[in-house]
Amino acid sequence: MLQSLNWETLQSRRVNMRLCIIYKAYHNLAMFPLLDYATLQTVQTRGHNIKFILPHCSKDVYKHSFLPVALRGWNALPQSVVESATLNQFKASLPGATY
Repeated sequence: MLQSLNWETLQSRRVNMRLCIIYKAYHNLAMFPLLDYATLQTVQTRGHNIKFILPHCSKDVYKHSFLPVALRGWNALPQSVVESATLNQFKASLPGATY
C-alpha cells in the first residue's frame, strides 16, 4: 500500500526527521545547542568534513536514544547531502541518500 501511494515508511520518516533536526541545530536554525552535547571531529577521515565524535554509550538505553542514533546517521551521509545550502535542499536530497 505504501508503494502505491508513494509514501515513505515510518522508519525512513523518523530517520529523515532526526537528520533534519541535526542539520537545523548545526546551522543554528533550532533552539538545540548541538555543540554543547556533541563534539566535531578535528581529524579528517573518509566522507564529509562535518562529522561528530560519537558519545560513549555504556547502556543500551542511551545507545538507542536520539543523539547517538542521529549522529551515527549524520556521519554516514554523503558530502553532497551534508553541504546542502538550505534546509529544503537538504530534505530533498535525503530520500536518495545512502546511509
